Amino acid sequence: MTLNTCKLSCTSDGFLWPMPTSSLIHGDISLFLVDNIAFESTCHGEVCNLLQEAFAIFKDNLQRYHPAYSQGKAPWRGPWDAATLAHTLYVEVTVSEEVTELVLHMDESYELTVTTAGDVTTATITAPTYFGARHGLETLSQLVDYHETADALMVVTATVTDAPVFPYRGLLLDTSRNYVSVATLERTLDGMAANKLNTLHWHITDSHSFPLVLEGLPNMANYGAYSTREVYTLDQITALKEYARVRGVRLLPELDAPAHVGNGWQWGEKEGLGNLAVCVNQVSLLYCVLSVFVRSPVSSGFVWFAFLL
Repeated sequence: MTLNTCKLSCTSDGFLWPMPTSSLIHGDISLFLVDNIAFESTCHGEVCNLLQEAFAIFKDNLQRYHPAYSQGKAPWRGPWDAATLAHTLYVEVTVSEEVTELVLHMDESYELTVTTAGDVTTATITAPTYFGARHGLETLSQLVDYHETADALMVVTATVTDAPVFPYRGLLLDTSRNYVSVATLERTLDGMAANKLNTLHWHITDSHSFPLVLEGLPNMANYGAYSTREVYTLDQITALKEYARVRGVRLLPELDAPAHVGNGWQWGEKEGLGNLAVCVNQVSLLYCVLSVFVRSPVSSGFVWFAFLL
């Protein structure tokens, strides 16, 4: 028995993460090739398109089990016996509701059964929403691993029922103090999806920088970004929102204002608006360490606010 085989079948609970509500590993192992995976969905409208994208991610995750995976491909070489060549993993997904946007208190539950009969292993996932079904595919990927001596994949039979304990399961990422590239944000979302986290709290601006490019207020990024390269455009944010949605993650941007403002607000005087923020990049024991003063337009006039940092 190989190490990966034992990881899949040596315990009744397996190595599923996060720990599901209930699970039972039945222990029957079948070898198959990544090209011998079939997918069928029962769904409505846009949910069907989301499931196709989720299945493509699932299949790529299985490719990544190969130790020589690189740039979207794995060098599967074999040789394989007749049973491995003939075996098919058949994935059936049923989603009952036509819900495509993740919100707080979304039903993210799912049920997963994996059974084998002859040369076919059938994985059946049922869920009320796409987001539960996506989690089911994530769990199914954990019931598959690479067989070290056969140069093939293997799947174990199991039964899983799961629903999150907490409706909000997230990370907070600060890209004002330290700029993070879009590629790194995507890798973060990939990791969140693998752990079934559902909210990326994106602290996108603060007094240190304003990397968000606003078409209506271009001076914010012109004055506030660390450099012209270290910005986030509307197109990039729109693409990130979709990237996150497919992976079951809600993108929650936070723009700090009227407190915690600084870089990005220095253009006020040149435009005849006065100081929109004071103490920018300054240290003053009397004022700047304790509070920040922001001038904000209200109707036709201006008011002053003071906030503790």
